[in-house]
Amino acid sequence: MLFLDIEGAFSNAVPSRLAHNLRKCRILGKYVNFVERMLNSRSILLKYDGYMAAPLVIDNSIGQGDPPSMVLY
Repeated sequence: MLFLDIEGAFSNAVPSRLAHNLRKCRILGKYVNFVERMLNSRSILLKYDGYMAAPLVIDNSIGQGDPPSMVLY
């Protein structure tokens, strides 16, 4: 039996390294480009009880809960 502790795995993924690894595995360029576009230029906006924070840029991570997240991990 094998157990994996993947806590923090999604939030610590580096998109540029992921793209590099996909290219090394000879994944078609159009799929690698899709993954890069999906994981780059993302931000989050926190809003609570009428307060809205400035957008925070997300430069690392794979979106947990995204359908391709398990495959990308």
